Amino acid sequence: METITFYSYKGGVGRTLALANVGHYLALLGKRVLALDFDLEAPGLHYKLIPEIAERRRIKFGLIDYIDDLLNNRPIQSLSDLVVNIPLLKGAEGQLHLIPAGNAPSPSYWTKLSGFDWQQLLYGGSAEGALLFIELKERIIRDLNPDFLLIDARTGITETGGIATTLLADKIVCLLTPMQENLEGARSVLRALLNSPRPPGMPPAEIYPVLSRLSADAATEKTIVSQTLNFLNEPALELEYTLSFDDLTILHSDSDLLRGERILVGGSSTPEKSQLLQDYLGLFSKISYETIRSSTAPIIERALRNIIDFPDQSQKEIENLAYSFNAPEAFRELVKVYRLRNVSGEQMLSAAYRLWLFRQESDLSLLNSCIASSFREVYRWSSKDRNVNLDFIEDVWMRADNPSTKVAIDLAKSFNNFDEKERALEILRKAFVAHESDDAVFVQLLKQMTMLEKFQEGRSLVDNNLDKVLSSPSLLTAWAKLELKNPDGELPPPLTKADALYVLEEAGEIETFVRLLSRSGRAVEARARAEALLMRAITTGNAEAIFESGKLLSENGRASELSMMLRRRFDELTSRRIENAIFSDEEHVMPSSYDLRDR
Repeated sequence: METITFYSYKGGVGRTLALANVGHYLALLGKRVLALDFDLEAPGLHYKLIPEIAERRRIKFGLIDYIDDLLNNRPIQSLSDLVVNIPLLKGAEGQLHLIPAGNAPSPSYWTKLSGFDWQQLLYGGSAEGALLFIELKERIIRDLNPDFLLIDARTGITETGGIATTLLADKIVCLLTPMQENLEGARSVLRALLNSPRPPGMPPAEIYPVLSRLSADAATEKTIVSQTLNFLNEPALELEYTLSFDDLTILHSDSDLLRGERILVGGSSTPEKSQLLQDYLGLFSKISYETIRSSTAPIIERALRNIIDFPDQSQKEIENLAYSFNAPEAFRELVKVYRLRNVSGEQMLSAAYRLWLFRQESDLSLLNSCIASSFREVYRWSSKDRNVNLDFIEDVWMRADNPSTKVAIDLAKSFNNFDEKERALEILRKAFVAHESDDAVFVQLLKQMTMLEKFQEGRSLVDNNLDKVLSSPSLLTAWAKLELKNPDGELPPPLTKADALYVLEEAGEIETFVRLLSRSGRAVEARARAEALLMRAITTGNAEAIFESGKLLSENGRASELSMMLRRRFDELTSRRIENAIFSDEEHVMPSSYDLRDR
């Protein structure tokens, strides 16, 4: 039997609800689970596991009665008389039972509790209390034989909390919030647990810190997690009490729970719809990894054996297993099945992201192939892109042996869409170092430097690759736009030579071509070109071309000529709309090409 104690220094962190969800999860895996409410001063586990009021009222006995009988030398009730069976979802092969605190909140319960002298029981002359609870654990093993004992411990620094954490627990799940008083109290308790005496033969308890009730804000979450870890791991005055946690598990806040707490595991919610359920699954995988692996392996093997004959059924079976139990092996095989069956897009990325959360280096190659086949530019306001995690894409891409240039460009564009332009620049810099011969990456890097006004860096990059840039219309255009945006710099001579201008004109980059003419002192030629472009655009009714050529003409001091040319072709109202769009540089207020051609 493995004993897991759930502890928190302060209340209101979701400790009892987390235990209830873990209990249901383990039972769904086919395990026999016993939940024990050791929060005698504020019992609440029965509220989480037994939502029906009528069923809760049937509770007559609990842990308080067991202790009271022992202390008063009365015959001890059978543990089976204290156990309440918790109904599970149909199809669950395990069992979930509860030993409640007692018939709380009845007057008799509080009378019994107030009669306990915990100080005398645990620290008095005979100190029989410790043996009492060790014996209780042995009786649970002998009489009930659960696979897991889950204990809901008292908050703060209390005698019963100490029993649940030091005497009984194999693992301790400590829930905390980033508030200072909560962190300081929790750290003190966790430091004490490192060197607390344990029953003979029991190794030190494994401790899992859980940061709870965190808002789902990626921008602040990393900072909060980092600050919390640094605080918990600060060197203690006595170094042997120093904590050394590598990471924290996160349980995000869930606004739906404000309307009433409920069990998420095995319910109608899915990890995609509920961040908290996804968090719970992450917690399960940390504290019960071997249990998950041993329970899911046979089901995965069976599904894979049937993948050729029954592909849809086998895929669905692995999907259910992966998302229901957060099993890394199931997600790994699911990604492989998706790849085999040419499943891509959001479905593939969702499974790959969940596999990435386990941070296993051996999965890197598989994950890299997934993002190479399925990742596309993510738009800020697109609902279909809402579940694409850019941190996941960036991490896999950055660690790849041969990072994809296409992923780099789409990732950089995605970061730009979320106003993270410096992150986009770093991606493109690395992509260029890895693939200097790739024009698409080079072009995108120059565009990014233009956007961030990194003029000197962009010019240095071009100088080191000048022959390549001058022979490529796309690179030449990107370089020209970078130099044209720099208000202080003179145009480099190679950019204004006839050969470079010819390449731009032949490539149809007329706007850039005309601006280069104007900046290089050839204003008359620039105006003539702009007028010719505007005439052609007006004739065809191309709204975009009218806007761009009109801007060029206006920039070259020919606003009056622009107005005259527009009025010759369009009525006064339409002409004014076009002029307003051009002079205010707001293309979105232009009439449509359809309307312009119709006139």
